[in-house]
Order: sequence, then C-alpha cells, then structure tokens
Amino acid sequence: MLVELLDPGYIRALQENLLTLTNTLQSLSRSGFDDSGRLRTRTEYLDDGWLKIRLDATSAFEVSIVEVLKEFSWVLYNLAEMSSLLSRILVIQKASIFNTSIAANTNIFSSDLTPSYSPTLFRIYACFSASGVLTVRRTRGGTTVSEILNAGSSLNANCAYMFDVIVESGDSINLQYSVAATAICIRVVEVPMCQ
Repeated sequence: MLVELLDPGYIRALQENLLTLTNTLQSLSRSGFDDSGRLRTRTEYLDDGWLKIRLDATSAFEVSIVEVLKEFSWVLYNLAEMSSLLSRILVIQKASIFNTSIAANTNIFSSDLTPSYSPTLFRIYACFSASGVLTVRRTRGGTTVSEILNAGSSLNANCAYMFDVIVESGDSINLQYSVAATAICIRVVEVPMCQ
C-alpha cells in the first residue's frame, strides 16, 4: 500500500485534480459570483442558454449556462476522483496471518487491534482449515464482550468469509475461533466509514 502512495502517477493525478478544482472554482468566482455564490449584478436571459450579466451601467458580458454547467460537472468529477484516490490511501491493514496454527478459544492476535479513525469499519477476511465459530472480542473501558459472527453458525473448512465490524475510539478488537485449526488466511483492514 505504501508503494502505491509513493507512486508518481498517484501523486500526479492528485495534484492535477486539485489544480483543476482550484482553477474551476476561481473561474466561477470571477464570472460574476460573490462569496455567497450569488450573482453580483443584474442578469438578462438571452437565447440558447446564454445570460448577459451587467456589472455596471457601461460594461456587461455574456455567459453560457451550458458552459458553466460543463465546468461544474468537472468539479463534481474531480471531487469523485479525489474521493476514490483517498479511499485507496485511507485503507489501513491492521493484521495479517497466513498458514498459522491457532488454539481454540484463545485470542488470535498477540495484541488487540485499535482504530485509527472513529467510527470506522474493520473488514475481516478469514479462512480456516477446520469448521468452527469465529468470535469478535471487543474491549472497552476494561470490559470485554463477545460478538459471535455468522449468526453463530460454523464457518466451513477451507472456505473464505468476510465480515464488517463497526469500531470506534476506545474499542480494541481481537478474534477467537472455537476450535484448534490452521488459520489459512486472516486479514483485517480498516476502512473509514466516509466511503
């Protein structure tokens, strides 16, 4: 993930999106709008989607509503692109286990996982060599509770499952499995809820 963040293509795309957004907003603000987004002066509607904007008694200019809408669509597009880029940046890997033996009803991770954002999602991907029940162990303020995943039904051996668990500041999370098994793969990533 860090390699993607340092990729010049990602950085260049982010810079270009920010520059386009800034230029578009500046262009719109110079086109007769005040700080509140209202037209500064009197306007007249002309044919074919054009507005005539009068700045004072002697000067006026014409603006195409279609062109303004096109520019605004680029603003929305660039915001969507930046959101997509940020979502790739903000996903954080919290834990990863591969082909590791685990004991029954014992914390899988050596230390509890805590959120970087609040509230947020911990997305859990899990696959075990034996059928069993996966449980989230949530600790807050010194109290630990169990949250059984998959409606308490056993996960099938060698099958992959994915669960989203909402976590907030003050929570710490660990996982337990009801039987001794090999954790073929367990990955926990944090996905901020702003996505």
